[in-house]
Amino acid sequence: MKKMKCNISEIITSGMRLAVVTLVACATTVACTDVELCPEYNHPHTAKVKFVYDWDAEDTGLSRPDSMYVIANRVINYWKMVAAIYTEEDTPAEGKGRYVYNRLSLQEQPETPPTGNDGDHDGTDTGVEPENPETDTAADDAASPSTRADESENDLPSIYKYSDFDLKAGEYKFYTFTAVDNKSMKNLDKFISTDDNNMTDEGFAFEYNTYNKTSPEITDEMNRILAPLRDKGFQGWTDFNSYSSYVLPGLCPLFIDSVNITDITHGGNHTIMFRPHPATQTITINIKVRKVLADDCKFKIEGIVGDVSGIPHSINISNGFIDIAKTNKMIFPFDIIDMAEDTETNEYLRYTATINVPSIVKNSDKAAVTGPGMLQAFVYCTVYKDGKEHKRNIQGILNMHGELSKANLIEITEDGNHARRRGKKHTIDIESEIVIDGEKMLESPLVDGIKGWIYNKDHDIDIEL
Repeated sequence: MKKMKCNISEIITSGMRLAVVTLVACATTVACTDVELCPEYNHPHTAKVKFVYDWDAEDTGLSRPDSMYVIANRVINYWKMVAAIYTEEDTPAEGKGRYVYNRLSLQEQPETPPTGNDGDHDGTDTGVEPENPETDTAADDAASPSTRADESENDLPSIYKYSDFDLKAGEYKFYTFTAVDNKSMKNLDKFISTDDNNMTDEGFAFEYNTYNKTSPEITDEMNRILAPLRDKGFQGWTDFNSYSSYVLPGLCPLFIDSVNITDITHGGNHTIMFRPHPATQTITINIKVRKVLADDCKFKIEGIVGDVSGIPHSINISNGFIDIAKTNKMIFPFDIIDMAEDTETNEYLRYTATINVPSIVKNSDKAAVTGPGMLQAFVYCTVYKDGKEHKRNIQGILNMHGELSKANLIEITEDGNHARRRGKKHTIDIESEIVIDGEKMLESPLVDGIKGWIYNKDHDIDIEL
């Protein structure tokens, strides 16, 4: 019995040792499956990723942007990195980029360096910045997201130096879009410089910043547009369609693309190919003007400024859908066609303007005089009569229901609140002429203008004073 007891004790002891060894092995194995716990220099859980662009995928007719943002969004064990890639063609920096958010080398430095070389630095750029050891945000470079095309390679900012980027291993979805600024986009920082996790197909939408008529931003833009007219003694304008606020004029074309779930493997070198396509539309608006002249009263048009309403407030970067439930307005100058400027003797004139916007949403009521789908025109004239020169501003508003229906700019989704764009370029020809009578301009006490364009039986538009 004593011998048997000794054998059982040895068996128990041996079994306990085996169990401990097994538990340690299991714990070690489990720890190594979690990329956050293993030292990176022993078990590489990162990969190199290069972002390239195929700009020949679609004939956009637009100049490519000088830089694009990239969001790398890990879908399991959420993590994201944001970069900016310089994309201006035939420049030394083309294809190079900078970290905008979550530069991995700053987050994954081992607590103790590997043995050997006594921790000497090998001269490579680790990106360590003592003032901000956790992230590399867009704040420093938001004011100038790109470099000038005419700079030599030696003059290029050092931030545009990375040909590839470090990512944690895992499954990613990648997004790219034009490097717009905070002045244009309301929630840009939410996506490029925070750890926001609202990156689903339904939620990843940019909202345009909007401003009222008297805001410094719109005032500055109007001063820029009206500068040549103010020099000639003309004043401002009156908004007869104040249903909504303004987006900034001259919005840049917004290019987008995304790459579906891609496995970024440990230690690998990966290339992500983007084929950007425009999420906005280039829309040309053409108008015709007929002048009613008299022997003793002649005038010339010094300039026309437009105001279009029905511009969607947001664009979903994931799928290109636009939100048509909320719309805004934009101001822009018209350019005269076929001549440098109007003269006193011209009777027929044509003007054109091209804007790049998500689209233009028509009004549901073709008889409405306010709301989306309206075009306002501010016409600035110099009238000559009895040897005197008079400055007059007149304006009108037109419901473009018919023109927008014909242009068929968008396809509305089933929910009625969103739409997909139809085509990348459209031309809207306003069928009705604007008819201006110089003598009526002098007779009217309403120097600022009118409340509407009036259709007559010939489908012309008389500016009724």
